Amino acid sequence: GYYTPETNHWDLVLELEEYNEKLKTIHSIEVLKQNFKCIDPYSFSKSINSRTYVMAGLERRLFDTEEAILLNNEGRLCEALSSNIFLIKNGIILTPEINEGPIDGVFRNFFLDIAKKLKLQIFETRLQIQDLE
Repeated sequence: GYYTPETNHWDLVLELEEYNEKLKTIHSIEVLKQNFKCIDPYSFSKSINSRTYVMAGLERRLFDTEEAILLNNEGRLCEALSSNIFLIKNGIILTPEINEGPIDGVFRNFFLDIAKKLKLQIFETRLQIQDLE
């Protein structure tokens, strides 16, 4: 087929630009229920396939919120539209485990490392919508 590569060679193109925006507080967020992030062996990695995020962004717009939480195809918390999810409950930090589908990105790993070095209680786990309450 057309999708089978001819070789194992690959190229990488990076485009960088200066980021000058200040951090902002998000005042409105919605849990999306029409678009899910499917769990598969590659769901934790970034790719050029942005369909899930485009569709989730369109659904977020229906609610007129600043941010949205994506569920995985099992109905559990996966990630936010533009970031990872970290919850604090009873002094314990919780975040979805990698096999739940969140992007295994630089900030997530940095945060996990720092939290462990500071001896904070942090657990990667399966999170339900009810955990947001």
